[in-house]
Parts: sequence; C-alpha cells; structure tokens
Amino acid sequence: MIASIPIVWRPMPMAGRPHVHHLPAGLSLADMIAAIPDLPADFRATAVICLDGEQVPRELWPRLRVRPDARRAPVITLHRALRGGAGGKGTLALVATIAAAIIAPYAAPWALAGFSAATGAIIPMSAYSTVLTLTTAAITLGSALGASALAAAPSLERAGASPFALGAAEEVGAGGTASLSGNVLAPGASPPRVIGTHRLHPPLGCHILVETVDEDEIAETVMVLNGPHALSELRAGNIDADDIEELDYELCDGLPASPIQSLVTRQGFTHAAGIELSGPRADLTTQVNLAHQNEPESDLPRWHAFVSRVAPDEIWINLAWPQGLFVSDAPAAGTLEAVRLRFRARGESTWINAPEIVFHHNRVGSISKTIRLIWGAMPAAPSFPPTGFGPLYAYKSVPQQTVGPTRGGWTADAYFSKGAGSDLLALATFYSSNIANTELRADRAILWLDEATFPKGIYEVEIMRSCVILSSAFTAASYTISGVVYDLFGYYTSSLVHRVVTDQSKYLGRLGVNRFSSIWNENPIATRDFATVSVRVKNRALDQISVLASGYVADLAGGAWETITTTSNPAPHLRDVLGGRLSADPLPLDLIDDDAASDQSLRELRQHAIDGGFACNLVAENKSARDVAAAIAGSARARLRQSEKFGVIIDRDRGAETPVQVFTPRNMADMRCERAFVRLPHGLRTRFSDAADDYREREIIVMDPLAEALPSSLRLEDRRYDGLTSEAAAGTQALFELAQGRHRLVFYHGTAGHDAIVCRRGDLVALQHHVITARARAARVAAVIRDGANVAGLLLDAGVMLARDDAWASREAAWSSYASAWTGAASGIAIRCRDGSVLVKEIRADVGEPRTVWFAVPFADPGTSVLDEDCLVAAGPLGEEYSRVIVFEMTFEPDRARLTFVPEAPELFS
Repeated sequence: MIASIPIVWRPMPMAGRPHVHHLPAGLSLADMIAAIPDLPADFRATAVICLDGEQVPRELWPRLRVRPDARRAPVITLHRALRGGAGGKGTLALVATIAAAIIAPYAAPWALAGFSAATGAIIPMSAYSTVLTLTTAAITLGSALGASALAAAPSLERAGASPFALGAAEEVGAGGTASLSGNVLAPGASPPRVIGTHRLHPPLGCHILVETVDEDEIAETVMVLNGPHALSELRAGNIDADDIEELDYELCDGLPASPIQSLVTRQGFTHAAGIELSGPRADLTTQVNLAHQNEPESDLPRWHAFVSRVAPDEIWINLAWPQGLFVSDAPAAGTLEAVRLRFRARGESTWINAPEIVFHHNRVGSISKTIRLIWGAMPAAPSFPPTGFGPLYAYKSVPQQTVGPTRGGWTADAYFSKGAGSDLLALATFYSSNIANTELRADRAILWLDEATFPKGIYEVEIMRSCVILSSAFTAASYTISGVVYDLFGYYTSSLVHRVVTDQSKYLGRLGVNRFSSIWNENPIATRDFATVSVRVKNRALDQISVLASGYVADLAGGAWETITTTSNPAPHLRDVLGGRLSADPLPLDLIDDDAASDQSLRELRQHAIDGGFACNLVAENKSARDVAAAIAGSARARLRQSEKFGVIIDRDRGAETPVQVFTPRNMADMRCERAFVRLPHGLRTRFSDAADDYREREIIVMDPLAEALPSSLRLEDRRYDGLTSEAAAGTQALFELAQGRHRLVFYHGTAGHDAIVCRRGDLVALQHHVITARARAARVAAVIRDGANVAGLLLDAGVMLARDDAWASREAAWSSYASAWTGAASGIAIRCRDGSVLVKEIRADVGEPRTVWFAVPFADPGTSVLDEDCLVAAGPLGEEYSRVIVFEMTFEPDRARLTFVPEAPELFS
C-alpha cells in the first residue's frame, strides 16, 4: 500500500527546480496545503492545484480527499500565480487546455463541484479520476495543433467523402445495355480543381443521355474540371479507355487556344421512369376472359403520364420490352403491339392525339424502340418505313369495333393529316398515305412538330399500349382480324362474357417506358472555361470513369509569373487561388506578397518547396478559397498570412537567422503564458491518396519514436492529409506533428508599444521575461564605455549581473552543475542596436559594479548610430540571454499591439 502522496511545486512557473513534499494519504487538498510550510504567502489566494495534470476547482479543496491504491501514486502539482508586466499588472495563469477544447475537460469537475456544494459529501479519488479519464480524451493533439500550430496540416475538412474521390459512391445513369455513371454537378456548384496532379472521377457537366440507334444503345456525357488541366490516362475502373473498343472519348484541356469539345453535341435530362404500361388483365384460368366481369373497364390498359422539362427541342419516350415481343405457339410468326400517344402544353385542357403506332417484332429478349417528338420541319425526303421489325404502321384514323359493344376507334389531330389519301402509313402506302409530320424508322417513330403550331414549353405526354396479336392474322389496310375490327385497347363481348381479343398467355409483350428524356440540341459545354472529358459508349455499362489530371497554372520563369504549365509546387497554385481568374473574388495581384527579398513572399515559398521537396497534389471542390489556400500552404509547412499584403508564414529551420526584435519587461507589458497540457498520442493513424497506388486512399500508422507505451494502452489519433500523395510525405508530416506536440504547445502573450512595428507575423524575435526563466534581467544602456576603437563595457540603468550556479544547493545540483560552478564568467547580454541588429556578447562576472558590465572580449566600436544610449539589453545565462520565439499573431490597437508568440522549437528540424 502506498503510504504517501507526492506534492510538487516550483518557486517560479516553468522555471527552477521542483520542490517535492510527501504527505500521508487521507488528507483533503486544503489540509495538504496547510501542511506545506514553505509555500509563498499568496498561494492560498491565487494558486491552482492540479491532480494528475487536471485542475481541481477551488470549491473542492476542503472536500476532496485523495486515497491512492497499491497500483499507483496520484501526483498533486501546485501552480503559483505570478505577477508580471509593467507595474506588476497582468497575471500569468497556467492553463491545462486550449480555447478549442476548453469546455470538455472541465465539464465533469465542475459538475462534481456542484454536487459537492449541494450535499457536503467528500468525493473519493476513484470517482474523480474516473470522470477525468472519460472527459480528458477530448483534448487531442489534433485540436491543440489546430489552434497553436504555426503551419496548419494540409487537410481539407469534409463532412463526408468527396463525390469525386476515387471509390466514391456514384449515381448511375439510366440505361439498358449501355450506361455510364457519375455525379451531376448541383446547380450553382463549382467543378473540382486539381492542385498539382491527381486522379479523380470528374463530375458530369450534363446529364447522361442514352439513345437507341438501330439495335444498339449509346450513352454519352461530358465531365468537367474547373479551369485548364492536362488530361491523360482515362480509365473505366481499372481498364484503360484505349482498350475498350465500344468507347469513344475526347479530352479537351481548356486552354484558351484549345478547341471546345465536339464529341457530344446535345444535352438532355432523363427521367428514369421504369414504368410498366398496364395491359389487359385476363383471369388466370382462361387467359382470355377479363378478370373482373362486373367491372370490365378496370381490366383495360390505362394512360400513363410524363412531363417534359422547359422548352426542349426534342422529347424521347424510350419503350422497352424486357422479355421481348413473341408468341410461344408459333415461334416463326411475328407479333404486333399498338401504342397510342397524346400530348398538350402545360396549362392547356385539350389533348393532341398523335397517330397510333403499331410495333412489329419476333424475338425473345430485351427490345428497345423510341417515340420522339421533335420541334422542326420534317425532312423533304423522310426515311422509308421498315419492312421488318420496328414501328411498322402508323394510323391517322382507327375504326370503331365492329362486334359488340361498339367502342374504340382513334383519330389523330388534324395537324397530322395531309387531306386525301390512305389513313395508313406503311412501306406499301408510303407515297399514298395522307399522314403528315410522321416518320417511321426501324428504331424509332418521329412526330415532327411545327413551333408555330406547338410553341416550345413544358409538355405533358400520356401513353397507352394495346394487347398483343399475331401479325399474320392482322390486315393492316382495314385494321381487321379475320375480317373483324377489334378494339385492341379494349374488349369485346361474346355470350355475355367480356373478353380480350386473343389469349395473352401465349404472348411475351410486357411493355414499359424506361426513360423519358428532354433534349436540347446544343453543346453542353460551349466554353473554354473548363477542361472536359467527353465519352460515348455503345452497348456497355461503364462506371468509375477516372482521369489523371494536372491543373495548369502560371509559374515563375524569368522573374515573372507568366509560364502556363503544370506543377506540384504549392506556390503557383496558392497564387492562383488568391488572385487567379478561377477565384470568385480574386485579389488584385499587387496585394499578394511577391517581393523577392521578402521571406514571407510566394517566391520564397516556391523556393522553400523546391529545397524541402514539398509538393501539393489535391482535388479542391466545394471549399472556400481560404480553406483551399490553407491546405496548399500547409503542404509546404506554411500558413497564409493576411496583413497589408497576403503572404505566407513558413515554418522552417531558423537556426541561421537573427531575431528582428527583442522584447523584455522593459518594452513589453501584460506578459502571460498559456500551455496546452495534452495527453500525447503514441502515434497517428494517417490517411492519404497514394500516387503509387493510382491515388487510392491508403492508411498508415506512424508511431511517435519517443513514446513509451504498452500495446494494451496504445493511443492513436486519426489524420487525413490532403495534398500529400506519398507514404514518405505523409509519414514525415505525421512525425512533424508528433514533435510539435512535445515542443510547440505553448503560447506567450504580451502587449508592446511602437517596438511591435518592427516585426510582423512569422518573424523570429527574441523574448526574455521572468515568466519564461527566473534568471532573466533587462535594462537600457545609459552610456557606452569605449576604450579607443573598442567597446569595453556598458553603463546600464539597472543591474543585470547573475549569480553563478550554487553547486552545493542540493545533492542533485552538486553533480549537474559541477562544471559550471568552477568556471569564470557565466553570463551574456543581447543588445538591440539602433539599426535593428542584435549583438550578443559574453560579460565578465568577476569584475564590475551592479549597473556596470564589462565584456569578456572587447569588440570593435560599431559607432553611435548603431550602439548608444537607450539601446535595450537582455541578460541571462551565457547562450540563453533570451528565448527565440516566432510571432504567431498580432492585433493592433490605437496605442499598442497585442502579440502572441510560439517557441522556435529547433528540435523540429534536427
């Protein structure tokens, strides 16, 4: 059994050696605080207590007793509040989380506090720890880096999978033997844009159109990408398009001088109806008698309605016989089935009857034919009606039934009449028929509509089918069977029994409408604003059509961004997103930092990507320009910076750089620090599109090389890296994030006056403050002590000398500080000169007054324009005169600026 509990505290936050006290178990937190004799006087009023890293609300101190078990000793840490900044104003607080996740970890402790106040109960350690275990999982490395990372990870947050990513679910275009699949762009949606190079399923720029031609079905569509792209390696699934004989395709890159696609010259909207037209219903016993003798009308074929889109040039009604058109007891005989059609403009009450069309066939298996309404003039030399299978006859007028009851008959609208002549259109009556504006071909029947008579608009169309009869028993000229006119859409009565014309059990004649299409005869993509993939396939179903695409962009050459090329370098694409013509609201190019001398310009980012081997390859769709720009910059470990100009903050090795400014308590107030106490994962489960595997999504697990964990306690976090397309790039980025979790989850905040103007976001600066280290001193130069041409020392307005380490302060220090205890000077100063440069020099500790410092080695006098009165001085241990930090954020107010810094963290690049 563990007999004591360790209590840990430091004299200064994040500085100095920790003091450890062991107290017996069973004491409340308040009792423990009272039992520690050397705590600062203000601790009980201002400090924070953390149990195993989690803050305990002050209300619980008297009520929370810690009862450890034999397996583990809980650790209690005491955090002292510290006054900082000018005039003692401002308070430093150690924060156990970050703003992005501040609620979750404290929800349960505050709930317990409320429970305790109401009941007066003592909360056992087991209950408190259980709640903390459940809630602190919300503080992840990902959420912490999302708020504090200098360069965001290259990730486009998505609610679901991209509809254009490889393997995404797709909508299948209506079709029979020929079909294509894809997602049609929603109205107002933007097509995807490929940054770098990526394989994808381009979205459809128009709906899939399926056409019946002779005995074939042909499907066609056009896919689009936003802006110009180099296109290659078209595939259907894993099959190269060039290996598919039934497929024709055309790739157009969308460059200004390139041709517009011409393979697909029309577009349409297809309603995949999938409706079977009702036929006569006979009883199952006789297959001739109607099933409901008391209600014969209920067993007859009915009208089925369809509605077109607005003002089409053509309407296609695709008829499908899924089982064929065949008679079982006479395999060599042909069969007939009639179709009646009527239409009217929406809002009109009167139907326009079209001629009755009779189809002829003799086949088991799927058959497809079309009835088309086409606005235009009938050709001067129309096609001859077919001699065999297809729409064999068209009737302008059908007589009524000549057996009881008298019924039926059909008369087409006068628009379809020439006047004198035969009411039958067939091959035999081609020259004598009086049927006008009607054309019969082997695969279709066409009704030609004059726009002056039938103005384009939305049209309602209804269709009905007849029963099936033997063609050998039918006399076309008189519309009779064995000399009798029957109503093929109705019934006749014999011996008081209502009957169908023929025994329908012998016939295969189920007929449906599988597609109803509105067609516009215009190029669906009549612009060069898009790269296009046009495809047409015959008698084959194709899905998962993908293409390898590389976005064209203006790249740097000869000092100007003028060369149109393809590249995976992030900088040209970032410039294109910010100020290119594809942006909905492009920036003026003079607002983009393009200065060759600037370390935050796009030119610098371009070279940084070349030097570091960074590349960006992603598909951008349905995202704002800012989101896409962040992902592009993140692929090269950079962050978009918006100031007087738009540039980038590059997270890079700054070991060779000199700080551009120095901040100390003398020129910065309200200094405070925030740290995210994150439970670091043991690794990252990383997903990326692998170019080596044809850009399919792949997952790898990258372990933290410094993590210590048993497999049973493994903690992994998920990541998705858009833009990274190799295992090496994804693995390197994951290791970089894991390292940031150890070295970057700290914020330093302060306010400064005009000194802040010198720096900008992303600059390396020097920061010295007792919040960071106890051995920190700051002053200003009162006078420069010159010795001839050299500078020998400085007179300061405040003392900065530091005591040497005491090797005998503790047993641990005797060994850790053994060497430094016997050396000479152990201090240095950093001087911010008038020209903005920073001089770092060693000072002697063996001579000097409290306000006078002497340099260990005098140096050449740079002159009063560089070193003189009022220069700022920061002092500290030699080599640690200041902390090197990066400006993360700046907010300007009328008389000051608020700054946030993050550590330089050179460990990330070692």
